[in-house]
Amino acid sequence: MVEIESWIVEYYEGRDTFSSFESWMDSLSDVKFAALSAAIELVLVPNGLKLIGTPWLKHVEKGIFEFRIKYSAADIKAMYANLEINSPMPPAKILIRLFIHFHGSKIILLLNGYDKARNDKPKRQQMEIKLARLRLQRWRAGNKF
Repeated sequence: MVEIESWIVEYYEGRDTFSSFESWMDSLSDVKFAALSAAIELVLVPNGLKLIGTPWLKHVEKGIFEFRIKYSAADIKAMYANLEINSPMPPAKILIRLFIHFHGSKIILLLNGYDKARNDKPKRQQMEIKLARLRLQRWRAGNKF
C-alpha cells in the first residue's frame, strides 16, 4: 500500500495594518466558507503543486499562486470525496481567490484571499496580489528564508 502524503496548511499571521487571513475567512457567508473549507481540505491539501495546469491553480509570480474556487461545497465533495450531498444552503455565486505560497514539499502558506464575485475589477486583483507579495516578503524575513 502506498501512503499518500498531504500538505500542511498554515495561515499568514503578520502584524500588518490589514486584517488577518482568518478574519477574512470569518467574514465569508456560510455558503462561501463551506466551499472554501471543502476546497482546501479535499483539493488543495491532498494535491498541492499537482494542481498546476488545472483550473484550480494559477502561477501569478515568483512564489505566489492563485487557488481558484468556483464550486459549492456540495459540488466539491461530489467531485473529490465521492459524496452526494443535498445542500441545505442557498445557491450563491462562488468565485473565491486565495493567494498562496508553497514552502518546500510540505507547507502551503495561505497569504490572503478575496471574494471575486463581490468585486471582479482588475484593480482589486492587483491590490490582492500586492498584499500577497508583501505578506510573503514579511513571512520570509520573519522565518529567515
